[in-house]
Amino acid sequence: MSNSYSVVFKPSTWREFKAMPSKALGFRLTLETSLKNVEIGDVLICYLAERMTWCGVLKVSSKPYKSPEHIYAKKHGLPVIVEVEPICILDEEAEVPVKTKELWDSLERFRNADHRVNGWAVNVGLIRSLRKLSNKDAQVLQSFLLGASERL
Repeated sequence: MSNSYSVVFKPSTWREFKAMPSKALGFRLTLETSLKNVEIGDVLICYLAERMTWCGVLKVSSKPYKSPEHIYAKKHGLPVIVEVEPICILDEEAEVPVKTKELWDSLERFRNADHRVNGWAVNVGLIRSLRKLSNKDAQVLQSFLLGASERL
């Protein structure tokens, strides 16, 4: 069975990712150990930190590798690369706000968090990529994101 992880983007890196003809993600060297747990077929649920929205679902299609020549390494200092296949990529108007009540209340990870309190993103692990999601949370998020994709 595949695992699912959250991946955090800034709007600028999300725009660049969407514009890339062949899809890949770049990660900092500090995440290299975490990336060793990521397998081909695992799912990455994409979160836009500054907009506080869920924006896509990706399937891992390669083992992580270092590429100092990749655009992510050169432009953003992200030399560890993972190739991915998009399952769904949402346009800005279709992104799902993290604080959507029905979604928030459905996620185990968010169950005891109060989004009105400063620091809620730290408490639910949305400030760093590659936080493993429970199977239930991954299914809920994929369902919401695929539903948003179908409404386009």
